[in-house]
Amino acid sequence: MKKTIKMLKTIIMIAIILVISVPTVYATIYAVNDTNFSVILTAPNKVLRGGTIQVLLALDGFTDVGQGVNSFLADLEYDTTKLSITSSQIVAQNGWDTPTYENGKILTLKGSMVTSKETIMKMTFTVNPEAELGLTTIKVKNAEAANDENDFVGKDGSIDIEIEQDKLQVNISEYNVNANNFITNIALETPIREFVENIDTNGTIEIYKGTQKVTDTETNIGTGMTVKISFNNQEQEYTVVVKGDINGDGCAKLSDLSKLKLSVIGTTQLEGAYKEAADLNGDGNVKLSDLSKMKLYLVGKGTL
Repeated sequence: MKKTIKMLKTIIMIAIILVISVPTVYATIYAVNDTNFSVILTAPNKVLRGGTIQVLLALDGFTDVGQGVNSFLADLEYDTTKLSITSSQIVAQNGWDTPTYENGKILTLKGSMVTSKETIMKMTFTVNPEAELGLTTIKVKNAEAANDENDFVGKDGSIDIEIEQDKLQVNISEYNVNANNFITNIALETPIREFVENIDTNGTIEIYKGTQKVTDTETNIGTGMTVKISFNNQEQEYTVVVKGDINGDGCAKLSDLSKLKLSVIGTTQLEGAYKEAADLNGDGNVKLSDLSKMKLYLVGKGTL
């Protein structure tokens, strides 16, 4: 019995020694970064349909990149029914090489290392004139950067841009436009071609004489003609006034003098654009002084 107890004590002591001698194992958790840098895209948040928009691509948020990076590769993703871009529309920035853009991938290099935020390229997208209105997204995905020793993974970049319908824009600064939408200060015998060239607009210009569209651009622009400028279901309408041209042919002749005489003596009454064209001294009325001014012009002794 004593031998058995002694043997048990011995076994217990051995077990204790073994437990004490076995090293304790601890679980080690390594913090792993999914990415080493971020792709940052910046651009205006709105663009007009049919226009262009510039998007800057920068690298930022560098982590554990050692000496830095000097190469970049990524996929460029966008809706091709709304936007388009060619390699010539991607321009390097801050000393990076001219980017290569093929098969949806953009690649660029630099002769020095980058370790802090830097814009590396400018991308100019063209917006389809028929693009669906609303938000569209440009993404730079599967980004990689590297130096001569290591490759690094980047965080994708994206930006939302709202495509808006362009608005009709008209600039008639070469002439004057009054509160009645009369276009004035037009020289006599100005061809429609020249008149149209002096109007800056993103719309389509059409000239009407009454209800008839004038298609001969060498025809003189004349008093009473209607100028219609339209774009995307928007339209602005103006009426032409050429001082001295009272019959609408763009010239000042004896026939205009005759119409002016009849107005002065009260036989006929000029209205609208024609009254404006006959008011040669600009006092708001058609009077004898206007008739005198017209006569002197026709005999070569005055101007209108």
